[in-house]
Formats: sequence, C-alpha cells, structure tokens
Amino acid sequence: EDMARSMGEALAARSVPEPPAGTPPEPSAPAEPGIAREPEPLPRGAAGLRLGGGALIPLGEAGDYFRAALRIEAAWLFPSARKARWVLAAGFTGFSLDGPDAPEAAADFFHVGFGAEYSLIRKKSIGLDLGILAGPALAYSRGEASSPVVKLLPFVQAGMAAGYRPFPRWELGLSAAVLVLLDYGESLLPLRPVLGLAPALTVTRELK
Repeated sequence: EDMARSMGEALAARSVPEPPAGTPPEPSAPAEPGIAREPEPLPRGAAGLRLGGGALIPLGEAGDYFRAALRIEAAWLFPSARKARWVLAAGFTGFSLDGPDAPEAAADFFHVGFGAEYSLIRKKSIGLDLGILAGPALAYSRGEASSPVVKLLPFVQAGMAAGYRPFPRWELGLSAAVLVLLDYGESLLPLRPVLGLAPALTVTRELK
C-alpha cells in the first residue's frame, strides 16, 4: 500500500494542473517593436503610350467651312503627382473645305501639344479624368483654284475621358474635348477662334 501511495503521488506531481474555469490566460510576451512606415503615395499611373482616333465636328461658324474631319493622335504619358500626370501629344486632322462659304479645298492640321490630366475617379478597372492640352498646329490647305497656304496656329483643347481596364496595363477609353483653334488672315490680328468638338476612342498601354 505504501508503494502504491508513493507512485500515485509521484504521478500527480508530474501532471500539469489545468487552470480553473473562468481564469484568464496568462499574457504572452510582447512582440518586438517595429518601425511603422506610412505607405508612399502612388502616382496616377505608370508611363505609357496612348493611341486615339475619332473626329473633329465643327461648332458655330466653323460649320460654314467644313462638316467633319478625321482626327488621330498619339500621346506619351508620364506621372506627375498622385492623381495627375503630364501628356505630350502629336496628331493629325484632315478635312475638306466644302461648305457654302468656302471654295472646294483640302486642309491638313498637324498639331503638337503639352498638357496634363487629373484623375477624378480611379478604381481598379474604371476611371474618369479631366484633361487639357495646348500647343501649335501647322495648317496646310490647298485647292484647285488657289495656291497652297501654310499657317502656324495656336490651339487649346479641354475635355473629359472615361476608361475601362480589361487587363492590368491596358485601358480602353472614350473621350470628348472642345478644341479652340485661333486662325488669322493676312495680318496676325484679329484672331478668329475656330471651335470644334473632338470625340475619340483610345487605347492606352502602360509601361513597366
């Protein structure tokens, strides 16, 4: 009996007692302190290339000289701030001067502009931007009954664009901008504004 009693006491001493119900667990050792870093602001988007094609629809008195024109544009995009990026664009517009107040002729515009875009909405797959672009446009017109005319005209355009991202670095967009082209006659003054609406479909490829 003494031997059985001593063996029971030894086994009881080796067993780990369970804490009573309702007793909170002992606090664990505190984790080593780390350095808290604030997330860096992300730019509007990576540098990329955009191609667009659409039309130039005359507004106001410009409708007396042409009906509509084909317009294409390529732009280089590079980030500026968290919700903005710079735009360097070049494009071509070709149309016919065949309105009631203009003789039959053809005209081509080659424009180069620098501007910026600001992001109003930027989600994972959709976006909405405001944009502005300004620069010079080389206008070349020619007709059967007149000699060719070459002019360098200033222009500015502002508008809005909506985009959808089917893939991480690809964006399909629909844009509309109001274009103001400042034309002149034999003398530089007065300048005559030529207004147009420029809708376009765009494809953007962001680069790494």
